[in-house]
Amino acid sequence: MVGNYWLSTAYSIGVAGVQNAKIIDLACGTGKFTELLAARPEEFEIIGVEPHAGMRDVLVKKGLSRVRVEAGDAGNMPIEEDWGDACVAAQ
Repeated sequence: MVGNYWLSTAYSIGVAGVQNAKIIDLACGTGKFTELLAARPEEFEIIGVEPHAGMRDVLVKKGLSRVRVEAGDAGNMPIEEDWGDACVAAQ
């Protein structure tokens, strides 16, 4: 089921098959969906944005490759303008 969810999400946001696409994972929490993104063969560059410090800490400790974790929310994302090919908010 998770694989099907990922596949439909990847196609709907236009990044399936796009090598090194830049993805913002908004309200990433502890990184359950971030892990799925990071494991993809497209080698996405991901910025996880999460307002809760405890959840960010859990995600950072996972040590996911090509994942940067930032404090913020939908109204305050510390990301350069025009950065990113897609933005997701999973769960």
